Amino acid sequence: YVKENTTSFEVSPTLCFDLVFMVCFLDAEFELEYVALVSAKQQVVSGMVYYLEIEASSGGVKKLYEARIWEKPWSNFKSLQDFKEKQIP
Repeated sequence: YVKENTTSFEVSPTLCFDLVFMVCFLDAEFELEYVALVSAKQQVVSGMVYYLEIEASSGGVKKLYEARIWEKPWSNFKSLQDFKEKQIP
């Protein structure tokens, strides 16, 4: 079951910034600046999986990105499972 909403549940304020840090850490040449959270979904697993759509700036150009983050707060665990630019048809 995946719950979709950008307002009825709390996305940790640091989660989006952590996402950008993880992406930039994985690829040093990938400069990304967080702009806004566009949409969010959450799924309860062993912890929580967040499906985030964010707006970010890369080289001064704003783009949309999709990310999947697995978080287990009780063990201080966050893992970036997937990150890609959103393809707009």
